[in-house]
Amino acid sequence: MSKERPTVYLAGPLNSPDAPGYLDNVHQFLVWHAKLLKLGFSVYNPALDFVVGMMVGGMEYEDYFGSNFAFIKRCDAFFLIEHSPGADREWNEALDNCYVYTALDDDEEGLAEMCECFGIPYEEEKPRPEPFVMRAAMNLNPVEFTDLSDDCINNLITVVTRGYWNGRGC
Repeated sequence: MSKERPTVYLAGPLNSPDAPGYLDNVHQFLVWHAKLLKLGFSVYNPALDFVVGMMVGGMEYEDYFGSNFAFIKRCDAFFLIEHSPGADREWNEALDNCYVYTALDDDEEGLAEMCECFGIPYEEEKPRPEPFVMRAAMNLNPVEFTDLSDDCINNLITVVTRGYWNGRGC
């Protein structure tokens, strides 16, 4: 039987005045998600709700928070990438429910502290020589997104896997 992984809620800014900024924020969430997963945490990543919102449409800003707060109440830890109005609402909820850590002043210090609290060995990650690419994305079955152009879908895949936008809109 394997040891149960500590659960962590990942928080930070998602909203942006434009699509490239929003997708850059999603990419940052994915980078942190991968880092926490690799260390041995189970991660709740609210940026993944973006995909659900694209698939079903009609989601409003407040629709996400009910789900988010339910997860915050059940997580062992809360990890804040950066402050934003939404992340601050989640932060306030987390203060009453779980251990709270941040990447604000020093990415590695908050992460090392969280690992120590849960008995997870931590070694500072060496910088990657090339952009992180999610290899599994190459083998995913296509998902049907209504009302999105091929250019838009290609841009989304590029941003979330490689972290850059080619400049063409949806």
